[in-house]
Amino acid sequence: MLNSFAKSYIIKRAADAAMASGNVKAIVVNIGGDLVIAGDLKENVLISDPKADAENDPPMDQLLLANRAVATSGNYRRGELIDGHWYSHIVDPRTGQPADGVMSATVVAPGATDAGALATAFNVLSPAESIRLAAGLPGVEYLIITSSGQRLTSAGWHLLEKPAGAKPGDNGDATRKKADNTGLANDFELVVNLEINLQKEGFAKRPYVAVWVEDENHAPVRTIAIWHERDRYLPELKSWYLKYREIYNTDKNVLGTISSATRSAGKYSMKWDGKDDKGNLVKPGKYTIKIEATREHGTYQLMRQELDLNETPQLINLPGNVEISSVSLDYRKKAAGN
Repeated sequence: MLNSFAKSYIIKRAADAAMASGNVKAIVVNIGGDLVIAGDLKENVLISDPKADAENDPPMDQLLLANRAVATSGNYRRGELIDGHWYSHIVDPRTGQPADGVMSATVVAPGATDAGALATAFNVLSPAESIRLAAGLPGVEYLIITSSGQRLTSAGWHLLEKPAGAKPGDNGDATRKKADNTGLANDFELVVNLEINLQKEGFAKRPYVAVWVEDENHAPVRTIAIWHERDRYLPELKSWYLKYREIYNTDKNVLGTISSATRSAGKYSMKWDGKDDKGNLVKPGKYTIKIEATREHGTYQLMRQELDLNETPQLINLPGNVEISSVSLDYRKKAAGN
């Protein structure tokens, strides 16, 4: 079980070292969905939905945290599909069998190693056992999603949640513009699939990546994804930053950090639901999808693809480059219920 909290131990040591330097007032360290928030900062923390099938699907919850650690563990991103049954990578040491009673467990705790160890343990224990264990640990709050979809939270979890109506991309139905009866804004979506090239030699640095939409006048419409580490290097995503720097610099809440089960790197899928950055539905018409990637000690790449989004499904495959090996844009009808 040591590997269940080794990552959390490392990020806590990294945060402590940064704060001890004397030049840092606050820091957020996030490694694979486990994170530490330290110093004079309240951070938006999005909790990934284990039933989501895209990287940027709406989170199942959003927290506002300061000086806390968060860890999420679950069976939904790593495991093996055998004869139609999904087997978790988390093994119950009592039986030697893959754990299957819990889909996801998120733990907020004062200490990072506590959060990491408990998140994994809550995937192995029964919900009743997890509740009893957490009750004896001061400052520990949790959100458990069972395999049947039942949501279980600690008594203090709701005190950590961001107020209703403040969730990303959701300004309430009353503020949304009505779109035409046809087109992307009503019953279509755009799925962006991309694969990042893995660095084959030397010390690997994951590239910063931005994926966003512009209208036919080149005005920004929606940031679909923005993956970065330190704010000081965000301007390296030159095209995205040119369009969004005013918004980003005046509203730090426009972005948040995500807690989720650790996943394997490489291939990613994300969706554009036909709304702008304020949650308003857009009209059918011409849009440009931009994908920008830059890597420390690496290269800078910018991909563009114009699409006429109406009632005609489209599938476009884009040639890769040094940083991104392949991209597909799948403009399609939304699945029933979406």
